[in-house]
Amino acid sequence: MHRQAVQLGLIGAMTLGSSGMPALGNEGSQEQIEGLKERIQALEARLETQDRDGEGWLHEARAEEVRGIVNEAMNDARNRSAMMEGGMIAGHDSSNFMLKGNGHEMRFTGQVQARGIFNHRRDDPGEDVSSAKNVRGAELRRVKFGLRGHMDLGKTIDYRIVFATNRNSGNVFLEDAFIGTDLTDGLHVYAGRLKAPFAKEELVSSSRQTAVDRSAMVNNFTTARTEGLGFRIDPPGQDFAKFNVMFNDGWRQGDAGADKRFDQTNTDFAITARGEYKILGEDWNYGHYGSRPGD
Repeated sequence: MHRQAVQLGLIGAMTLGSSGMPALGNEGSQEQIEGLKERIQALEARLETQDRDGEGWLHEARAEEVRGIVNEAMNDARNRSAMMEGGMIAGHDSSNFMLKGNGHEMRFTGQVQARGIFNHRRDDPGEDVSSAKNVRGAELRRVKFGLRGHMDLGKTIDYRIVFATNRNSGNVFLEDAFIGTDLTDGLHVYAGRLKAPFAKEELVSSSRQTAVDRSAMVNNFTTARTEGLGFRIDPPGQDFAKFNVMFNDGWRQGDAGADKRFDQTNTDFAITARGEYKILGEDWNYGHYGSRPGD
């Protein structure tokens, strides 16, 4: 476009010049035309040089802009890495979302159990069968979320915090909260609110049961959750025997509806203990009522 403008300007100048100049002979006119052509060619060459220089400047400017963006991204990555000291990583490990690094680990846990129930029953055993009632419905049996993991504070401290919702009102309450550490090889101490070491069926998580829920016998006789201090003994050099003893506030004192004030509990002092001996199988099997996926 610049070359066309220059050419038109030169042609216009040549026309005006020719109209204001005395007529020359054919040889003079030809020489003048050739001279103008040479000037036009020189100007075109100059414009091409300027265009090339201009494009080079544009490419360089774009390269500088790209380098600036890359540098900003690298600085941001370095800042984020500096915030995650000790090579901490975050992500999903096919089980839980977690943060891990420098001797610390924190996992986010959750559980949702929904179920539909149909029950055919008679309120009075003496009633006629025809008077039996059909009861049906759906409910969110359990909704829980929490944290678990360990911290390196010179000695490894493991912890767990679980919040749950009341299946009737939906209110959120603290279900489990405890910490623990190894005193010696094979001796672990823990304290807080958790299940007392009593019925095995109660100790197996509700997320690892086989049937719709635990048995009626366990629901009636379990000590459930309590608050206190306990010791777990795993004799070193073997993996088939373990013992657990807990000093606590008593039966169900850690449940949601219980009064948690120490001076208002129904029990002054309680001791709960349990021993286990593994005849065969793996430790994993003793924490589940189902088989591994794929077995």
